[in-house]
Amino acid sequence: MASLSDDGLAEVLSNMPDFSAPAFSSAGQRKFRLQLLLDNKEKQLQQAGTLGQRVLAQQIELEEKIRQLQEFDAERTEDEELDTDARERYRELAETYCCLGRRERPAI
Repeated sequence: MASLSDDGLAEVLSNMPDFSAPAFSSAGQRKFRLQLLLDNKEKQLQQAGTLGQRVLAQQIELEEKIRQLQEFDAERTEDEELDTDARERYRELAETYCCLGRRERPAI
């Protein structure tokens, strides 16, 4: 798992509220604010997990298409022209590969 870079950690720490400030004077207020932060982090972790599952599914789909094309290439001789079906498979693979990065980008 990737860790936060020094810059990323500094940014996270700089965005954390100062719990010693008068706005958080009571223990109850500090506890409430910390719970909100924990709830928000839990939601972010769930979103990251969902995104990870989607990316993995896309990777598996792409690997399957590549495997199919490799099988097809192994079956045909070098003198054969690409038929319509093969061209369609190559087009789908190229489209999948090109569009992979544009799908399911998280909102930051």
